[in-house]
Amino acid sequence: ATALESSMTERERDTLRALARWRDGQFLVAAEIFEQLLRRWPRDLLALKAVEFLYYVMGQQHMGDRFLALVEDVAPSNPGDADVLAVWAFASELTGRTDRAIDLAEQALALEPHTPWAQHALAHALIVRGDPPEAIDRLRSFVPVWETSGRVIWCHNAWPLRSRCSTGSSWRTPTRCSGRTSG
Repeated sequence: ATALESSMTERERDTLRALARWRDGQFLVAAEIFEQLLRRWPRDLLALKAVEFLYYVMGQQHMGDRFLALVEDVAPSNPGDADVLAVWAFASELTGRTDRAIDLAEQALALEPHTPWAQHALAHALIVRGDPPEAIDRLRSFVPVWETSGRVIWCHNAWPLRSRCSTGSSWRTPTRCSGRTSG
């Protein structure tokens, strides 16, 4: 990729530079480069998802306020974008804004029902709010989407159902909760 650097746009060079810092374990520097990219190109979903993951690596709760501030800066440039709303919902949940997280996740799902990251944010927020039986039913309704979204999404999003099943809830087996066995 560096051999092609002279023919790259500024945005492409900066993305490559951020990825190189990430590769080298310089997570904060990589995040800062992605943040700069988003200030200049606020519709860059790749940069947004990359920095979201870097915040995760550096500690979601620790980076939560920074994450939320960034998403709130880019959100106005992305009206009606279910993926951005899903990221915003998750940043809101991480910073204790549970009701806002639920509202944003629901907005994303109303725009695009097949948005597993909105379902992920909704799952986190519903658990924080107290995990009522209706929430389990709602999460269970997402299982068909998770099954078609790749193993990582399936495994990560199904954990609230599995944990609910293993904590003495009225559900008898993971199969009844999630539609799959966890064995």
